Amino acid sequence: MNAKQKEQGQVLVIFAVALVAMLGFVALAVDGSMIYSDHRYSQNAADSAALAGASAASQMMANNPNYWWSSWDCGAIQPIKDAAIFKAVERASANKFTITEQNLDTANNGVQIVCVDLPFDKYMLVRVKVTSTTNTGFAQLFYEGPVKNTAEGVARMSAANATEFPD
Repeated sequence: MNAKQKEQGQVLVIFAVALVAMLGFVALAVDGSMIYSDHRYSQNAADSAALAGASAASQMMANNPNYWWSSWDCGAIQPIKDAAIFKAVERASANKFTITEQNLDTANNGVQIVCVDLPFDKYMLVRVKVTSTTNTGFAQLFYEGPVKNTAEGVARMSAANATEFPD
């Protein structure tokens, strides 16, 4: 047996190994881009819902001196909180996310209003959390089930200071 016959078929083995590696990179690129795209969509939906809620609260507060800096009271702004929650839920729904909870620690999709009334800082946070799932094609070989994406959007709105609006 000569040396030429011993080397026969080596290209086939190298090609098979290279093909498996290339398919692995393609699978990673396809699944990775699907997961990334879904996460961006979820993040945009959470951000837009939080901004819609803060905007609704801001509009409600704009011309009402009861909600300005000097009279800011977290216990007395329930109508503002309700308006912010309504708009945040409405915007999330427009982006195909159903929000039914107000506890972000336990909910997959939720909205929460946090009010702060300190002597030096008075503001309200509108927090929105959305969760989506991405069905992958190739990652199922290593990870069972769909990939879960969770995104949170936060918008901060400060109480207006009456001195900022001269007559």
